[in-house]
Amino acid sequence: MASASGRHNKMDTDDDFLEAIFMNENRCQDEGFLEGQADGRRKGLQEGFHLGCQKGCEIGTEIGFYLGFSQTIKLNLLDSSKNKDRVLKAVNNLNELIGSFPLTEAQHPSLQEQIQAVRAKFKQVTSLLGIQTQFSPGGVVQGASF
Repeated sequence: MASASGRHNKMDTDDDFLEAIFMNENRCQDEGFLEGQADGRRKGLQEGFHLGCQKGCEIGTEIGFYLGFSQTIKLNLLDSSKNKDRVLKAVNNLNELIGSFPLTEAQHPSLQEQIQAVRAKFKQVTSLLGIQTQFSPGGVVQGASF
């Protein structure tokens, strides 16, 4: 009977040993999963931050171009002896659109619609002036001739 009890203890020890190995494997899988999830979250935040900065810079540069253009045109129209009320009205509307643009709210629901409205008004102003110019993301103005 002592030998049966000894075999039983040996089997319990073997089972405990195998269970420890199995549990260690599960623990390592769980830790690896959590580490991978944390790493993915960190990399995703970094990538999102850099993408947001890039897109914000692109939009800011474009809106800044339109604002500088409209202010320059407005000054030229006011100094000019030619009275172009229709063009001046369109330039003022462009300035109003730019002024109402949500510069600090990236998740604004109508952000894309407002960008499109500013672009359309810019095209209208250039058409009324009879000039061919457009915004270029690279910083080079295409065809700015008067």
